[in-house]
Amino acid sequence: MRKQQYIATVACLVAGVIGFVSVYATDKGKERREAEQEIAAQTQQEAPASYEVKPEISVEDATKKAEEQALKLAEQEKMKQEETQQEEEKKQDEEKKNSRDSSHRDTAF
Repeated sequence: MRKQQYIATVACLVAGVIGFVSVYATDKGKERREAEQEIAAQTQQEAPASYEVKPEISVEDATKKAEEQALKLAEQEKMKQEETQQEEEKKQDEEKKNSRDSSHRDTAF
């Protein structure tokens, strides 16, 4: 029962992190697009007509990049959480082992 609660807690944390990262990446992508559009508009105003201005990044490309970044961040966070979980499980196992060892010592005397 306790292990199921732990697994459910970890799953909720992972889902929360993935949601947070995707929202954060989407916001960052939107800010970056807006900044690029402003720079492009300024460049068009300042540049002579004989120069060709590079086209702005498409919405699809920006969305793909934001999603890729969100997935990468989510995977990194998931790996960190799994490592933390494994470390906690090792500590718990050691504590159980130590408590069993101490209880055997107490009964031996």
